[in-house]
Amino acid sequence: MPTVPQVTRLSLKNILFPTDFSSASSAALPFAQALARTYGSTILLAHAIASVPHRNVVTDQDDFVWHESRQKLSELAHAESFGDTPVKTLLDQGDLNEVIPAIIRDHDIDMVVLGTHGRRGVSKLVLGSDAEKIYRSASCPVLTIGPNVHPTEPWSLVRILCPVDVAEDPELVLHCAWFSSANDKA
Repeated sequence: MPTVPQVTRLSLKNILFPTDFSSASSAALPFAQALARTYGSTILLAHAIASVPHRNVVTDQDDFVWHESRQKLSELAHAESFGDTPVKTLLDQGDLNEVIPAIIRDHDIDMVVLGTHGRRGVSKLVLGSDAEKIYRSASCPVLTIGPNVHPTEPWSLVRILCPVDVAEDPELVLHCAWFSSANDKA
């Protein structure tokens, strides 16, 4: 008979919050902030500028996009809503499939929190899903917040949907879900 592992307190030292500066990202930010306050985490605000394929020359437009993105990240990091929560900013260039896993690895990220636009059908096919790219390439838990979700005060993690692939060992995934939900009952 399988035994239930001892539940330990969840440790979220670093929470990654990738942003595209959209309303979907803005809607997810209060959830990252609530988790950071609960667990005493640092939030890493990150933005990835998409690379333009087959272009080897840096233009004034590239400099403008970089500067504008840096400014938006700085403004976001200094928002009053962060209170005493430590915040760092990261700006990178490249495809999300490469940038996000590198950030997770290089900055010891414990969880990713991001907003999703909730695209479906043709718009998802044409525009793609950045959220899907992120959660498929992440090596840590990812919390996605849909565009129609709004936080209630005070927000806390109550239920966790934990889909597993029975072809793979689900122990690590189940452990994360188990100690996260047990944490809120403590």
